[in-house]
Amino acid sequence: MGIFGAALRGFGKALKSSKRKSRRKRLGLPAETNKQMRARLKTYKAASEKQKLKSDVKKLDKDFKRASERAEKFSKTLMKQNYSDSAVNKNLTASYKKMMKKD
Repeated sequence: MGIFGAALRGFGKALKSSKRKSRRKRLGLPAETNKQMRARLKTYKAASEKQKLKSDVKKLDKDFKRASERAEKFSKTLMKQNYSDSAVNKNLTASYKKMMKKD
């Protein structure tokens, strides 16, 4: 870049405004006092917390429903199983036989 290019870059920066518009002005929002802005922010936060609470409750309900369905299914299959065929009975029988052999 030559000397004229550097000068143009420098002048270009000098001509630009160094002050940035506030976010409110850039977005074209109406002027509000800090008190109004705090009240609006408080309302948004309360609504957000309420929505989060609702979603958490829905999730817990869904998890509880799944768990209860699994428990019900397990209890039905457990009740249908014959005790003599169950793994618990087989384990107890094997351990009982071992004890009897030791004596």
